[in-house]
Amino acid sequence: MQKDKLIKSFIIHSKKLNNSNLIIYLLTEDFGLIKVFYNYSNYNNNKYKKSKSSLIQPFKTILIKLNNKKNQITHIEEYLEKNANNYDNINLKNINNNHYYHKAYLNELIYLLYKNYNNDPNSTLFNHYNKTLYEININENINDIKLIIHNFETNILKDLGYEINFTNITKSQNNDLYYQYNIENNIFNIINLDKFTLGKLNITKITLRTLINNLIFPHSILEKLKKQEYCSSCALRYAIKILNFNIIKYYLNNQKINSYEFID
Repeated sequence: MQKDKLIKSFIIHSKKLNNSNLIIYLLTEDFGLIKVFYNYSNYNNNKYKKSKSSLIQPFKTILIKLNNKKNQITHIEEYLEKNANNYDNINLKNINNNHYYHKAYLNELIYLLYKNYNNDPNSTLFNHYNKTLYEININENINDIKLIIHNFETNILKDLGYEINFTNITKSQNNDLYYQYNIENNIFNIINLDKFTLGKLNITKITLRTLINNLIFPHSILEKLKKQEYCSSCALRYAIKILNFNIIKYYLNNQKINSYEFID
């Protein structure tokens, strides 16, 4: 990183190191997710300290400078609207609690899935995140926001190389085909529902939701998921939600995602 270069950033995660220092994970346009330190005791003027500390909040575009040797923030300022594109303009005007937990979920996902890829340049992730914040900020319909979230999940799974493998879901005239997803091998296997037992439930009484909860999907649903057609029915939205969540949990070794319970 160049000395004195202004780095466009979003705060993804922060935690207190001691009484005067924070550890902050920043999502940057040029360097991906980076771990930095912020010493707020350096500012003797309380008014100045307060104005700078107010920038240490999520979902807000900021510009920072770093001390390269210590990865310490030496300068922080607001990203002014005159420099902003359409996404940034909306994001700058919506630093309130509207859909707070949906945006917090994005941050938690990035932190948990990318913290081991520190300093790995990733403009794609930055752009996905910026665009997703924008779409959440301009939407009031909760179903639209959930679809926006599912699209973001799909994009980051693809970015990490965990993209769902639909290659063996081919066109078929047989609408009675069912597949069960194997997360470990990332493949859909055809199953015979006549021989499949789910606890003590009779197969004729099993609902589509119950099947999807067990990662079993009709061929017709997988065909549409393959094309990322999530919004045409409740069943499709539920299917991509369950698929994405199970894959994410698998790659996080079942680590809890705290914000998920507030958006589920």
